[in-house]
Amino acid sequence: MLETGNFLEPSLDYEPHWSKPPLTYWAVAAGVHVFGRNAWGARFYNIIAFVVTVLAVAACGNALWDRRTGAAAGLVYLSSFLPAVGASVVSADGLLVMWETLAVLFYIEAYRCREDARSRWWIRAMWLAFGLAFFTKGPPALLPLLALGVFHLRSRRSRVLADPAGILVFFVTAFWWFAVVLARHPELLGYFVGKEVVARNLSTEFSRNAQWYGPLTIYAPVLLVGQGAWLYYGFCMFRQRALYKPARIVELFGARGSPRLLLFLWFLVPLVIFCLSRSRLQLYILPLFAPIALATGRFILHSQGEATGFRRTLRVALISVLVIVCVKALGPHVSVRRDMARLYHRATAAAGGEAAYVLFREKELYGFQFYAGGNVRRVSVSGKELWADQTLAGVIDETMTKPVSQAYVIISGQQSAVVVRRALYEAHVTWTETEKSGWQLFVVSRGRE
Repeated sequence: MLETGNFLEPSLDYEPHWSKPPLTYWAVAAGVHVFGRNAWGARFYNIIAFVVTVLAVAACGNALWDRRTGAAAGLVYLSSFLPAVGASVVSADGLLVMWETLAVLFYIEAYRCREDARSRWWIRAMWLAFGLAFFTKGPPALLPLLALGVFHLRSRRSRVLADPAGILVFFVTAFWWFAVVLARHPELLGYFVGKEVVARNLSTEFSRNAQWYGPLTIYAPVLLVGQGAWLYYGFCMFRQRALYKPARIVELFGARGSPRLLLFLWFLVPLVIFCLSRSRLQLYILPLFAPIALATGRFILHSQGEATGFRRTLRVALISVLVIVCVKALGPHVSVRRDMARLYHRATAAAGGEAAYVLFREKELYGFQFYAGGNVRRVSVSGKELWADQTLAGVIDETMTKPVSQAYVIISGQQSAVVVRRALYEAHVTWTETEKSGWQLFVVSRGRE
């Protein structure tokens, strides 16, 4: 976007990329524009989103109970493992959680407001936040709205949730970009509906853990480990409140208008839909950690007394943050296959200077491309794949025409390394080979002898 000036039509590696609305891309581009083309600039928007989400969680706790509970809930969210990880990953999920949490906060404010006129403004703010959430990631943004709808019906409030002005604000905010791009590219309607909604959720086309056991292998570990030290209190709450008993669940649904019912629905409704969908990734359930943090913070203060509970929450939060910071500091010293910054630095070290980088049978690795400043080509044996720039043989032949000082670094996974090795050998090319963090690096500094 920064290079082409086209901020309306997202592209990936200069090819149209319509999988999400452009709000997250704008946020990344803004950070890169201000701080430069580096990881800090690309991730800066996530820092803002994380801080706002922590404050929104605290505000929800304050609105539902009191300030101390709100502060405890904010500390729980701040020091939970998955939210901390999500704040460092360049994706749409951080912004999505921020808008969704703000939307629920605005609904809570409207729900507890005694003045009808003021309540309507809170509802309109809620619809605006949901519109921005939809403009961030599309239909998944509306899962908390479904939970709020169930809660609203159960509470039998006379206040209007479907405010006409608010709904108008939502549709304008959420769909204006879709209307513009569909006017330019009418054929995208089939893609948005058929691919991004139907195929993504009901088929295995996107290869994102679509197996029936996917929720157990993808979501269950993240829900448990993602809480960090707070898992202990979550387990205590689950046991003491007997949430494993069907009668207790029925009792929760009977508690009309209670904060417990709101948090339960906010957690359960999206989780059920995430499990039913055939597209599953770990960060998809990041929005669930807002109601988890609120429930955990309230449980600690309620079970241990407000003063004692808050002091314990503060201590656990401080220790958890220190652990997260230490783990983050140790990250550069731990070999991680998906660490593209480390892979790039090792590739430059292996090349010994200016080099041309070639990815064999790797259609993604956009993080590597980011660090390489775009100096990346993707190749395959045939070169006929949509993502392939040329053939592996073509790159090997190209090394003959380049100066000796121009090194070529061919990067492949371990399973594909044998193909590269055979092609280099058959072409009588001199190369050196190293293995780094599960990647094979072939450095070709000259052509045939």
